[in-house]
This record gives sequence, structure tokens and C-alpha cells, in this order.
Amino acid sequence: MRFLVACLGGLSLFLRGADAPSEIVERIVAVVNTDAVLLSELHERMQPYMAQLEELPSRTEREARTVQVEREALGAMVDELLISQQARSSNVSVSAEEVDRAIRNVMRANNMNRQQFEEALLGQGMNIAQYTADVRRQLLALKVLNARVRGRINITAEDVRDAYNQTVRQIRMTASFEGAHIFLRIAPDAGPREVAAARARAEEALRLARRGDSFADLARRFSDDQESRENGGNLGSRRNGELQPALDDAFLNLDPDEVAANVVRTDDGFHVVKLIAREASEVQPFATVRDNLYQQLLEREMARQQRLWLKELRRKAHLEVRLDRAS
Repeated sequence: MRFLVACLGGLSLFLRGADAPSEIVERIVAVVNTDAVLLSELHERMQPYMAQLEELPSRTEREARTVQVEREALGAMVDELLISQQARSSNVSVSAEEVDRAIRNVMRANNMNRQQFEEALLGQGMNIAQYTADVRRQLLALKVLNARVRGRINITAEDVRDAYNQTVRQIRMTASFEGAHIFLRIAPDAGPREVAAARARAEEALRLARRGDSFADLARRFSDDQESRENGGNLGSRRNGELQPALDDAFLNLDPDEVAANVVRTDDGFHVVKLIAREASEVQPFATVRDNLYQQLLEREMARQQRLWLKELRRKAHLEVRLDRAS
């Protein structure tokens, strides 16, 4: 029942499971500075996943996945010891009240009373004492990470706006749109003077369109695209990918009835573009999603900085992994 731990909202640490088999011959599988990971502890950590591994039909696949789970579990345990050591050196601790509050929050989020919660844990191969110890460890890790990593993070208003614009673009890329353009053609053998003249005409058409003059009339007056010119420059219904990339990109950034602020250059000329309409899509206003986007960016950057910090701790630590002999 990983959702119980997910509600703590912070660190993706493995849960500890049922008691390890009694036949395990105890030994050390990893040394982390002055601490060690025992084989029994590693097997205990892997226990919740063993039933799923045993259901795999192929022996080769079972063995490969078991090795993967084993390495991931040991990696998580090494990280936990590194964080625990940082907590000790910084005098960071977690009180019983904090642990109890976190567990109550998880029960409340899952609409469970104490009995239901403990039964759910047992169904996952855990008892409340094991779960409490895991919660304490995770809360301790969160405290240390917040102290050591949070100061490195700075999510700006511009970051949030950029994330919103990217999301909007992704949604728009799947929707059809109706656009229009005023096209000033450049001959393949045109020299600098001809190119400059075409750009000047495009800039003049853009100025008039942005001023509010009829786009259709301007297309009939300026455009070299005979197919669309008499139709006011209308390109009909289109989808992303049907036009040249520069035009696709320009239309993606426009709202209905908006003329692009700049002339668009393509291989064969200059374009003044206007979005006439766009297929309705589920794009929420920026003000509605701003806070959620900020939180997503914060969590993403927190996770990235956490990985970098743990990598730094590993580099500085005395690590000795004896996993190859942990069969």
C-alpha cells in the first residue's frame, strides 16, 4: 500500500516489509562511513516485492528483476544512512509528536480509522511499529533535505509563466486551427536588395495589420500567395505539422484574432500571420493554475537538488558495497 507513504508527500524511500527469513546467514553487505547495512536488513527491505517477483513467468526475468530490486533497495538504504549521518552531525531530530501527527494525516487522507489503517499495513506485510519507524526515518530525511537543499532552489515568476506557456503549446499542438497569412515571396536567386525589399513590404503590411486595418484587405493588396490572397489570406483549417515549422510555431503562440508581433521568415519568403480561430481545448487561465504549477516546479527542482546532494555525499563518503556476495 504505497499510497500510505505517498501521502507524506516528500521522499520516495522503500518501505520495510515483513521479518526476514530465519535461515539468512548474517553479514555486512555495505559500509557507509561508520555505519553498515546487514544482509538481513536488505532482505527485510526487499520482502514486500518478493511475491510480485515470484509471479514472473520466466526464471531469467525473475532473476534479472530480483537483482534490480536488490540493488535499488540497497541504494536507498545507503542514501538513508548518509542522510541519517547528516542529521546526527547537524543535531536534527524528529519528535514522537511529529511522527504521530504525520501518521494521523495519512489516516485522514485515506479516510481510515486506526484499526483500518493497521489492517491495511498488515496486508502489506508491515506492522504499526515498523511503519512508525519508517515514518520517523522519512521525516528526518525531509528535515535534513529541507535544511541542506531548499536554499539552492529559486523558482521565479518567469519560470512559472514559461512552464504555463509550454503546457499551453503542448495542448494546442493537438488542436486544429484556422489561420491567415500575407506572403511576400523571395525568388531562389534573389539578391540582398530583393530580399530587403520583400522584408520592407512585409514589415509595412505587419504595421498596418497591427494597427487594426482589415487583414483580408491587406492580404489582397500585399500577398504573393495567389491561392489564399483572394480569400483574404485564409489558409483554411490546419493542424500542427501541416505548414512550415516557422509558421506552425508562430500560430501556436497566438490567440484567436491576434496578429503575430513579428514577420515570420521561411525558406521562400516572409509571412505576416493571424490566427482566426482555434479548436476549443482544455486550457485553464494562468491565474487558475499558477499555484499548482509553482508547486510542481518546486517539487521537481527539489528532487533534482536532492539527487545532486546525495551524489555529492556519496562522493565524499567511505562506501564499500559487498552486494555481489549477498545471495
